[in-house]
Amino acid sequence: MKKTEIFEQVVEIMREDSSTKKDIMGANPEEYRARITDQMSQEDFLYQMHCYIASFRILSHVWFGLKETQPPGF
Repeated sequence: MKKTEIFEQVVEIMREDSSTKKDIMGANPEEYRARITDQMSQEDFLYQMHCYIASFRILSHVWFGLKETQPPGF
């Protein structure tokens, strides 16, 4: 899945989640849409995602991170 698609899914989740609906006005995704590209590094993408989630002032309640994978056989 592309980074821009992941971001759009997170935007939709944050808009539909009852605990964040009241904070939608303070968390405009347009600024982040302009910054997030499919070619950006994983680190930059994670930083932008954390900034977007932090704009809801609920970063300690919502987590976004890389899917942890283990090598086959471990």
